[in-house]
Amino acid sequence: MKKISKIIKRTVSVLIILLFFGACDIYSGGEKTITEPDKSVCALLSDSVFVNITSGTPADINKAWTDTALADIAASFLDSLVVDSLFMEQGNTTAYKVTLSADTSFIAVKLKGGKITLYGTNQVSWSILDSGLQPFTLENDLMPGTTVAGCTELDEDEKSQPVIRMREEYTIPAGTYLMRIIKNDQTKGGTFRSVIN
Repeated sequence: MKKISKIIKRTVSVLIILLFFGACDIYSGGEKTITEPDKSVCALLSDSVFVNITSGTPADINKAWTDTALADIAASFLDSLVVDSLFMEQGNTTAYKVTLSADTSFIAVKLKGGKITLYGTNQVSWSILDSGLQPFTLENDLMPGTTVAGCTELDEDEKSQPVIRMREEYTIPAGTYLMRIIKNDQTKGGTFRSVIN
């Protein structure tokens, strides 16, 4: 009986060890490093070279905001943003540093069309608006864990923080559109870095 008990204990111990290592293997599987295009975007956002732009707010609606007022002037406002170079362009070769001029402000975005991914280093609420001033549908805002872990920088306290704080995917036809940017409770400061890929 003692012999059987020892065999059972050994067998259970071996099974526990095998289960432990098997579980470790399950959780350690999969992608562990940041992948493209997030890797290239991380390098752009971590660089010290940016195109600086300041968002704009139409003077006509700056004090008394209404969407109908914007509808009346949207096309000319968009044209003025482009003329003043207050736009971001799709392509992962340029990062932008956007300074917000108000709690609700705008920039223009020039898109090649198709699937786009919008990246940001600050928490804001942004919408790319179609010609009827309706926001294009957000298709995915999930942040891959590898992007969070694989793209960090040190803050003023020398603590590692994620560089990319927003990552959103859309499908949008080629064109130039208004992007509405709204500060929210999580927005820190009045600037952020961004890339449209």
